[in-house]
Amino acid sequence: MDDQLTAPIAPRHSHPRLAVVLIASVIAALAIGAYLLVVMQMPLPGALGRMLSARTLPVELHDARFISSSPNGSVVYERADYSYVPVAEFQGPVRAVVRTENGYAALESGTSGEPPRLVVEGEFVHQAPSLRSLAASPDGRRVAYVETTDGSAYAIDPSLWTTKIFYPDPWTTQTVGGGSAPFFLSDTVLGRVTALGIFQVDLETGVPSALLRESIAHPPETVAVSPDHTLIAWRDPSDRISVYRITDGAATLLGVHEFEEAAQSSTFALGNDAFYAVRITNNGSEIWRRGFDEASTRLAVLPMSISITALTFAID
Repeated sequence: MDDQLTAPIAPRHSHPRLAVVLIASVIAALAIGAYLLVVMQMPLPGALGRMLSARTLPVELHDARFISSSPNGSVVYERADYSYVPVAEFQGPVRAVVRTENGYAALESGTSGEPPRLVVEGEFVHQAPSLRSLAASPDGRRVAYVETTDGSAYAIDPSLWTTKIFYPDPWTTQTVGGGSAPFFLSDTVLGRVTALGIFQVDLETGVPSALLRESIAHPPETVAVSPDHTLIAWRDPSDRISVYRITDGAATLLGVHEFEEAAQSSTFALGNDAFYAVRITNNGSEIWRRGFDEASTRLAVLPMSISITALTFAID
């Protein structure tokens, strides 16, 4: 039997140039991604962008709560290790959000001509045209808000504003008295702005005292309190932020600051030694920090997919 001849198998030719091009493309893509993420602080899209943003968020913002507010609904996010987790949802846009003992409270802006609503821990509490301002005690057991005594949407006369406290447990409301822009200096000590200045009252004893006997030219809707409860601050119509230190039951002016990023934001947050604000850009939600004696610093840019518009948090 004749031996069968087998044709030699042609050797496979490698394409080193193609491999080099592919490797170079991958390296270039990683370099561009790293540049955008680290240098330009532009978040990547999708789940990957949310994950990297959460992982690279500065330590001082780890306990922040991020608010995404729009006419279609508002969501509060908290940072998890690998992403941002929604922890509360509200109907329509919110004017203010605070954390309570078992959830969140918010002032929902009225839609279709409806007046604002106070919602606490997912339950409707109250609705009125003049609802404004919102604050929660550190332990979350008291929620303060303001409305006018005559039911009007807004009152020029400061004496027509009244401050009330809502208690989620046992679901009752207490009228404290005149004043607006309530804020808590402790679990039981409530401050508020009046026509004669800024006063505080111990809610357990009912004893009031003056923090600042000085008329406020433009009473604010909101007074921010530092996490250590030694500073208060508010923004005037010219977007200047006045900071006061609370010492021995009195408020002393520390300074008046112009914080450009806060002026471009609907809200600002107060730390123990700095301001924080969110500025909306085409790249995402920029979070800015300004020390009382320092220049502004951009800390992070949150992904557009969660559309952050404000902050509510305590920074130690």
